Amino acid sequence: MKLRETKTAVDELLEKQQEADKRQQRELENLKLCCQEIFKDTNGKYFLRFLKRICLWDEEDTNINHDIILYKKGRRDVYQIIRTLLPKDVLAQIEIYDEDVLSK
Repeated sequence: MKLRETKTAVDELLEKQQEADKRQQRELENLKLCCQEIFKDTNGKYFLRFLKRICLWDEEDTNINHDIILYKKGRRDVYQIIRTLLPKDVLAQIEIYDEDVLSK
């Protein structure tokens, strides 16, 4: 009888994990749709360039202080997460094309 109860508990845990995974996937898809809407126009792209700059995305680590390196890495991690939500065309406009092209 205990084996059957254990199996049920494991099954319940697996079901809860699968439900949590599905919720997380839905949230990720919703965030991607929001980013597509927010960053599709010139104002959104201007703000995204601002985020890229304040997150120190293009800055190299030349400091030897470990704390400063970790601090900068944390800031870059924020932009890294945002990048995963962006459509590729918007990402290319922000990171590849000249900034002056976007401001015209």
